[in-house]
Parts: sequence; C-alpha cells; structure tokens
Amino acid sequence: CEDTGETCDLCDETIEDMGDVASVRVTAELYNALNWCVARLSGHPTQILVRGVLGGLFIGIGCLMSMLVKSDAMVSGVVSNVMSGLLFSVGLFLTFTCSGELFTGDCLTHVGYELGMFRLGDCVAVISVALLGNVVGVLLCAVYAYFANVGLGEVAIAIVDAKNAAGVWELAFKGLMCNLLVCAGTWIAANADNVSGKLIAAIVPVTTFVALGFEHGVADMFYVAYAGMCDGDVLGTISGSMAMLSIVSIGNIVGGAWVLSPHLANANN
Repeated sequence: CEDTGETCDLCDETIEDMGDVASVRVTAELYNALNWCVARLSGHPTQILVRGVLGGLFIGIGCLMSMLVKSDAMVSGVVSNVMSGLLFSVGLFLTFTCSGELFTGDCLTHVGYELGMFRLGDCVAVISVALLGNVVGVLLCAVYAYFANVGLGEVAIAIVDAKNAAGVWELAFKGLMCNLLVCAGTWIAANADNVSGKLIAAIVPVTTFVALGFEHGVADMFYVAYAGMCDGDVLGTISGSMAMLSIVSIGNIVGGAWVLSPHLANANN
C-alpha cells in the first residue's frame, strides 16, 4: 500500500486516507478494544446520542434496583453495600448488551488517542454527545419511575443529601476510582465474545465500586433527578447538586481517560 497507494486489504483505506498512524504491536485484547473504539468514533452523532439515552435509562434502572436493598432496614453494613452493587450491575449489563452508551465507558476511547490513532477532539466529541444522551436518559427514567409509583423516594433523597455533604476532593477521587473500574469492565466487555462474558464484565467492577462507595456520574444524575421529583422540587434539587455532579463527572473522566487508558495502551503494545 505504501508504495502503490492501492487499497489496503486490512483497513480498506488508502495510505493517503489513513494519514500518520503509529506503528505498534498489540495484544489480542488491545486489538479488540481498539475495534470497540473505532466503532464508537465512527458512529454518527445522532446514533451516539440515542445510545446515550438508552444507557441513561439502563443506569437509572440499576439505581432503582440498588435502592431496593437500601430501603430494607434489615439489611445493613457491608452486606447492604455488596448487594446494592450486585443489583446495580443490572444497569451496566443492559448497557453492554442492548446497545447503550455511557460517557464514563467512552472514556476508554482515549486508548486510541494514546496510540496516535485518533484525535483528542474526536474522543471528546464522543464523550460529550454520550453525556448529553445520558442526561436525557436518566431524566426520562426518573419520570417513568415516578409516575409508575415505584416509591423509594426517601432513599433517593437520603442518598443525594449524603453525596452533597461530601468534600470536593473526596468526590473527585471517588469519581476517579469509580471510572477506573467501569472502564476496566468496558475493556473486558469489548473482549467478551458472548453474553456471559459481558455479564461478568458488568458484575465484577460495578459490585466493587458500589460496595466501596465510589461515585458514578450517570448514576448520581439519576439519584438527583428522582430525589427532586419525589421531594417536589426538581429544579432546586438539581441546582443544589450541580457542584457535586460536576466534580464527580470530572473525576470519572480523569480516572477513565487519563489514568487507566494510558496504562492499558502501554501495557498491551
């Protein structure tokens, strides 16, 4: 291809179209993850937005499942935290298997940037569009759950109050640690060739980060929206939680894109 300019059998692009791409030797795991990255970065913004809405809906459902445990006074302490994480993993599993998209997981596209395959702006665009879709998705899920009379409003309000009371650095590092685990799960899911593998990819990291009290930006958006609806002051609850949501989301992005992704890229090429 380099000498003749003909179409490459592997990438179906000419050398001219490909531009300057880093030449690396990669493991099979990184190869699969890069294919996952390409699928995200080549998607139409409208498609990414719709997938983001689905991801927000699914995470909202996971939050509701998690709150079921928190609402039972008979279950407390470590058992409650672990069971909450196990039930919350429903949200990530549905996202992996039903074409959902999360801005937290999309931070893994930074692996491709680290290897010189993608522009940073392309990764930022995908994360931003997915984030917008996630916001819409969690708001829809909150509305659906409220009018379905699911209940659990007091649990949601207590959760949001506790999160808003946390310090800035605590929230930032909890967000960082959470998305380190979520992106690790996304990496595993990208390498899974069946539904069972994706189930494991969802359960292990999610149960871990929920049990340890780490913060997931999309989940926190749902808790805030649902607590506001149940408390009768949606706008007030959202405005009072914007600082918390912003700090957690920034921590998520740093943990997934700037902490885990470079290590995965360097360890697998």
